[in-house]
Amino acid sequence: MHWFRTALAAVVAAAACLTVPPAGAAGSRPQELYRGHCWYRVYYRVCPKNPWCYYATYNDCHRAQGVVDYLHFQGCEAYYRLVAPEPGS
Repeated sequence: MHWFRTALAAVVAAAACLTVPPAGAAGSRPQELYRGHCWYRVYYRVCPKNPWCYYATYNDCHRAQGVVDYLHFQGCEAYYRLVAPEPGS
């Protein structure tokens, strides 16, 4: 009977984790957090042994994600990150 309670507790905990929204879910996109245009830098590397290299900066997260997808397609590791909101936003 102890295993049943343990399994039930695990199922309830897993269900609770799936239903709780992540922190900052409302306005989770950086544009909504800053209420303005943001800048995103794209980085890539050809091999895990190589250092990360700067690729370009974009003011649209969708464009930055598209470039990351393209670099992934080319066989590179890539990511983008928020740099800073546009001055004056």
